[in-house]
Amino acid sequence: MKKRVLLLLVLILALLIVYVNKYLELEYDVNILEYIRFSSGYTKEEIEIIEHYKPLIYGGNINEPPLGIYYEKNKQYTGLVVDFINALSIELETPIISQPMVWNQALEALAERKTNLCDMVPSAARAKVFAFSSPIYKLRGVIVVKGSNKKVHELKDIKDMTVAVQKGDYAIELIPANENVNIIYADNISEAMNLLNINQVDAVIGDEPVVRYYINELFYFDDYRILEKPIYECNCAFAVPKEQEELLKVINKAIFGMKRKGIFYSIEAKWAGHHNSSLKENKNIEKLRLNIVVFIFFAVIILYLAYLWNRSLKLLVYART
Repeated sequence: MKKRVLLLLVLILALLIVYVNKYLELEYDVNILEYIRFSSGYTKEEIEIIEHYKPLIYGGNINEPPLGIYYEKNKQYTGLVVDFINALSIELETPIISQPMVWNQALEALAERKTNLCDMVPSAARAKVFAFSSPIYKLRGVIVVKGSNKKVHELKDIKDMTVAVQKGDYAIELIPANENVNIIYADNISEAMNLLNINQVDAVIGDEPVVRYYINELFYFDDYRILEKPIYECNCAFAVPKEQEELLKVINKAIFGMKRKGIFYSIEAKWAGHHNSSLKENKNIEKLRLNIVVFIFFAVIILYLAYLWNRSLKLLVYART
């Protein structure tokens, strides 16, 4: 009896650890050990790292609304990621200079260490050149075609077609190399959508919030069709040059601090749309599933303990009588 109770207590403790760890991963993208480490203030070593690279330079996409767009008329750079950068600057208590540029040039500038950080989807190919922070937001890649195009329903259907993609985009790595897909590289999604509009390409592949922005703002929505199944749904992170990987020690701690304070959620709410709401809904569903599973486990354990207690009482009464 005592051994069984002890075993159940160990099981409950293990279950609690697993639950807390999973919840922290869903809520803050960290495990228990990282939560403890990031909860402390900046160490002397981390402060020295910040001072060494001060001021940081962020090389962002010049034309990717609502994530980031530069308005030449009033010299204003704004967007979801731009707000993240401004919040990161406050959290690190160090200036971050934003240098918007064409996406492919932003990747080259980071690789050549002309800038210190840029947001992107991590991949095996990019990991050869860059090191990545904790996740900062989720992003889906989608395919958009003309509404009259009934042939394309998923990625494999673009075989023998002409597709426009932003140069340097993560989606390029996902296009099958042996499917005879003719890729037209554009500087941005706006240029790619214009090619689709004048029927020079059969489809456009790009980031969902950007694609939706241009369809809603610049084109007639009913003329186009976004495929229901995304080609990817990934976490985006801040990338730094491999040679400056030590920066991640302070960037990750700052990202955690921003998430714990709810700064990321408030910024996402500001730029809320279908993209953010659907991804947040998925996260809430995962939390609900986790809570249900844990509740069932605890209910089973409690019922089993009640059974053992009742059984022990019956045995005690039997022994006395």
